[in-house]
Amino acid sequence: MSYNYKHQGGYYTMDYYTLIEDSINYIEDNLHSVISLKDLSENAYLSPYHFHRIFKALVGDTLMDYVRKRRVSDAALRIASTNKRLADIAYEYNFSSQDVFSRAFFRVYGMTPGTFRKLKPEIQLFEKTNLVISSKLSTRLINDMHIPRIVIKNNFLVVGMECTVSRAELGLDILTEDKWSDHEIRKMHDDFFGSLQWKVKNKVTTSDCIAAYLRNDDNSLTDLACIEVSSFEDVPENMVCRIIPSQKYAMFKFEADKSAEYITPFDLSILTDYIYGVWLPDSNYALAEAASLEIWLPTDNSLNHCEANIYIPIK
Repeated sequence: MSYNYKHQGGYYTMDYYTLIEDSINYIEDNLHSVISLKDLSENAYLSPYHFHRIFKALVGDTLMDYVRKRRVSDAALRIASTNKRLADIAYEYNFSSQDVFSRAFFRVYGMTPGTFRKLKPEIQLFEKTNLVISSKLSTRLINDMHIPRIVIKNNFLVVGMECTVSRAELGLDILTEDKWSDHEIRKMHDDFFGSLQWKVKNKVTTSDCIAAYLRNDDNSLTDLACIEVSSFEDVPENMVCRIIPSQKYAMFKFEADKSAEYITPFDLSILTDYIYGVWLPDSNYALAEAASLEIWLPTDNSLNHCEANIYIPIK
């Protein structure tokens, strides 16, 4: 798939694979320099959020996790093959201090650089990624691939609660599994869909539970737990009202053998990895700068089953 990206002099054509491959090559050439999500996304003419999602889907790591692994892996070779001071190696690979380097090294290899130099264990190097869809991803998706319906969803009104995640948090991929259970977004969803939604008046009869994700001008992301309403009259205190504009979407089906209240972002990861890493690059579409939606359909919680329609904005 190829797509036209706008720049000052007009348009140029680039597919997502080439775009991320160029970014990987840039990272290799700048392991000793500052590398930021902002700079790479701007070079790709994508928002940081969309670049982050595409990079993770194709590579398997977030951008900064990939950069960290490559730097630490390269630094491990330097430690093993030279007598250079650890502090010098840390600064060589653009770590702000030896302590920061040690923490990054431990996160990747489960030991400090000093322990590694002393014990000389065999470790796995994280080499430059060869950009292909991993066999693991392909195997996981073989029974999960869905052909989406391309739909136009008309504008509608919602009322709910929202939480904004900063661009910095997006770059660090903060919603790791060990943090999700205590994250404010999880708590907001539990509170709203657990009891607070019943305070909302003018609820559309057929309204389902909706999670909407809206990118802001500063590239932060607003997560909105909401339900559809017929008007904005009598909005409860501490809730917000939003108009979701009309938009073309690719709609994917999601099902799981557990109640919706126990679903986490990691349950959705197989589908989202497929969408951003397989379907989107091979389609004739590109991401649109609009809200993405999860619309959770009513089910009997006693059946330990849930279904949702996942709407990806396209153009």
